[in-house]
Order: sequence, then structure tokens, then C-alpha cells
Amino acid sequence: MVRLLYLLMQISRIIYLFLNDLKNPLKKRIPGILITMVTRFSEETVLINRYWISSIDKPDIQVEFLTRIEPVVNVMLSEKNPSDYREIDLTMPDEEPTSLFFLEAVYPLNIWLLPEPVI
Repeated sequence: MVRLLYLLMQISRIIYLFLNDLKNPLKKRIPGILITMVTRFSEETVLINRYWISSIDKPDIQVEFLTRIEPVVNVMLSEKNPSDYREIDLTMPDEEPTSLFFLEAVYPLNIWLLPEPVI
């Protein structure tokens, strides 16, 4: 039970830090892609990292991964589909562990979509 509580606290911390980093692009209404990288090291150890990428912001991620993800990101951003979702299984030659990448399009709410205030 203690281990589960510790794990939940760590996940909450990761989400908080990630959302705090995401606040600025969303305030500026910059569309981008939310990247979730899932790496399995063993039966008991899984690493989950979240990244934000847009036409302006690039994540601090291994160059080998970024060069293979960016073309997909560019297509997703050019298609402007707010419900776009992709999965990419990236395996580097002679390297373990493998990583799964989940890419989700994020289009911040445009101000013109909000109703006019009633005065």
C-alpha cells in the first residue's frame, strides 16, 4: 500500500510539473502535440515521460527520437485535426529498452469560440 501511495505521489508530481510547463504555450494559444513516452525496463519498472512540442517549442528529448517523431508532428500540426492521435513504436538499433510514443494533438480554445458576454 505504501509503495502504491508513493507511486501515485510521483505520478502527481510529474503531471503537475508537466502542466506547469504547458501553461505558457496554452495561454498564448499555440497548438502543439502532447508526447507521452513509455519505456519498459522490466516487469516492474516502467518510465513515463511527457513532452510538449509545437512549431515554436522543442522538447528536451534524445535527438534520435526527435528526428523520427518530428515528421509525424509536422503532419499532425498541418492537418489541424484536434482529435488526431498517433502511436509510434521506436526501437533504436542494438538498444534496449524500446519506447512507445503516444502523440495527441492539442489545440487551445480560441477566444472567438467563446460566447459574447451579456451586458
